[in-house]
Amino acid sequence: MTLNEDVLLSDIDFTEAREAELDNWRKHNVYEEVEDNGQNCISTRWVYTMKELENEFHRKARLVAKGFEEDSLDEIPKNSPTCEKQSLRLILSIIASKRWSINSVDIKTAFLQGEKMQREVYLKTS
Repeated sequence: MTLNEDVLLSDIDFTEAREAELDNWRKHNVYEEVEDNGQNCISTRWVYTMKELENEFHRKARLVAKGFEEDSLDEIPKNSPTCEKQSLRLILSIIASKRWSINSVDIKTAFLQGEKMQREVYLKTS
């Protein structure tokens, strides 16, 4: 369930979740604080989710950049390599025919561990 920041109920506290997100950003050296010298900045917003795991709700907070505000959108690669449906179906068919088991994993903070950007991006927090 995604919760809009404007309609959050006052009794739901995401402070801990926000701190955990910022700790991940710091741990992976995602940013460095700089003086505001009139750089073109992209604003950010918090996205809140609550997930139920084993009859318990866990709060998550993600700080996201509003990338559509960036001036040089035409120069930025927009591809996001993924497996095509036909390829996925073929792989799943082979797995089923061999009676193999299949598992999945979730790599926490995977996006923060990606390749370093080749350009500077300035964010301003709300």
